[in-house]
Formats: sequence, C-alpha cells, structure tokens
Amino acid sequence: MKLWIKTIKGDHITNSTLYEVPGVFDAKKLLEYLTEICYNLDIPRPIVTQKNYRDFMQFNHTVFKESDFVESIDFDTFWVEIAISKNKKSTDFYSNL
Repeated sequence: MKLWIKTIKGDHITNSTLYEVPGVFDAKKLLEYLTEICYNLDIPRPIVTQKNYRDFMQFNHTVFKESDFVESIDFDTFWVEIAISKNKKSTDFYSNL
C-alpha cells in the first residue's frame, strides 16, 4: 500500500510524494511511517495525536497544521492519505486493519 503525502501553502501543493508502506499496513505504526517520511522530505515531524489516528482510520487521511509542529515549517498543512490504486479494490486496505 502507498501513502500520498502533500505539503500545502495557501491553495497550492508545494510538495507531493508517494510512500510505499513496508510489509503489511498497520495504522498503529503511523508515527513510525511519518518519522521516515519526514526524514526523507527533510521536514520536521508533526506531533501525532489520537485525533490524527482517528481521522486516518475513519476517513483514510489526516491533516497536520502549523500548530502540530514544534519546529517552524514553510507550508500551511501537511496531508497524509491512502493512495488507492485504480487496479486494486479499496477494500484491500480494510482487510489489513
């Protein structure tokens, strides 16, 4: 499975990348995935709260704002969402939870 990562400033996507989740996706490892993603993008890692886990599980995405980062950032929001491929059923994601 892949995660689509976007940084957004105003109404524009400033950075966009896909992250291949190693092995079987585990929502409990969201913090671990974000640590690697942010390291590779050379941006600070946001503080992950229960709300982020809940949003990710319920809506297949979560959004981090400037207040979710300890360090300063040069974007307004940081999106993490599931990238569902058109040739796979979207239910494949739910079978791994």
